[in-house]
Amino acid sequence: STSFRVGSAKLVRQNQKKDFEDEVKIMKTRRDKLTQKCKEHEEELSRLENRIEAEIGKRGAAGKEIEEYKRLNGSQLAKELKTVEKKLKTEAMMTVNTTSPFGFEKLKEDINGISHCKEKLTEELESTTQTIGLLEEKKNEQIRYTFRQVQKYFSHFFQKLVPAGEGTIQWGDKNDPSDVESCTGVGFQVSFNKEKTKMKELKVLSGGQKTVVSLAFIFSIQKCDPVHFYLFDEVDAALDADRRQFAANLIKKKSATAQFILTTFRPELVYQADKCFMVKMLGTSSCVQEIDNDQAIHFIQEQIEM
Repeated sequence: STSFRVGSAKLVRQNQKKDFEDEVKIMKTRRDKLTQKCKEHEEELSRLENRIEAEIGKRGAAGKEIEEYKRLNGSQLAKELKTVEKKLKTEAMMTVNTTSPFGFEKLKEDINGISHCKEKLTEELESTTQTIGLLEEKKNEQIRYTFRQVQKYFSHFFQKLVPAGEGTIQWGDKNDPSDVESCTGVGFQVSFNKEKTKMKELKVLSGGQKTVVSLAFIFSIQKCDPVHFYLFDEVDAALDADRRQFAANLIKKKSATAQFILTTFRPELVYQADKCFMVKMLGTSSCVQEIDNDQAIHFIQEQIEM
């Protein structure tokens, strides 16, 4: 096994993804606050409009009284005038609200101010929504780019494992990478012979064929997003001799940049191993012992012959 230093590509992609998600979250929070402010200003605007309508209603009531006076003749009007003058002398003039016109103008100014504020908040809300849309598109484009890379490397590694075959990954049921939001997974189409037109789905493959597909998929992800080490438990158990040799050669090559820990009862992986360990039972306990490759091959042959 060989240790390796993980490249900076993974860290860069993770930081970009986190930055996109954080910025989208901040923009959505800001949008919600702006929406709430718009709602509050609309409610205040409605209250002011109701007050204005009430003032107009009061003035309309005074207009009805004027119409009643128009129906009186001269002597009746003179008599009514004396009555009103007498009443004005006896009542306090302070009951007249001389500030009503000023209050009305103040209400109009408040409405204009709130309307202007609402327009400004609406513009900010539209700008925030547009920014969120751009960030979402950047995120989706990053997902599509990653899929295209995995798709390319899957075909490459599948052909390494099956030289006469062909394999590809499909985007969801419709194979439409532009529709990121509705995609629920990926599908595999593979052929293990020269008749490449007869592609098969994963569910109809044998155990060994599924292992080949899994290995190609793991290696394609590892190519895009490397990790420190891989642990394979009898990954070659269902493979035939040729496939085991192809897999062993490929793992050996990949071990230059990653560490692989494997368990096997087959010789192909042992021939390529840098270190071998034997696990056996001593009484009721298991014992792990480092051995060389020749001892490991001899141990495996004994297990096969048993």
